[in-house]
Amino acid sequence: MIEHFVFQTTGENGLKVDESDLNIAFVIVAVLLLIRISYVIVKHKIVSANKKQHTKIKVQETTESFVCAECGKKVSEKVRDYCLERPNKFAGQVYCYDHQKTN
Repeated sequence: MIEHFVFQTTGENGLKVDESDLNIAFVIVAVLLLIRISYVIVKHKIVSANKKQHTKIKVQETTESFVCAECGKKVSEKVRDYCLERPNKFAGQVYCYDHQKTN
């Protein structure tokens, strides 16, 4: 099929390709491949950095919300939830068991 098309187009029986054209095509393909690989690597680094930053923020929020607002003593999640479920009594603050009695 290709030979027939080449014969109709060029009038020659054989398919001739200039070597310099092949070299140029090879260089273009190599450059495009390098650009694609670079893009994937950069995107992966950006996604990884965002995940690390998000994890740090989440850990900080969790750690800060599990300490008593009065003395800084660590409290359980259950104690934290108890305080936050009663905003009228604790004003949105988290208190350890001892300081819940004084507030």
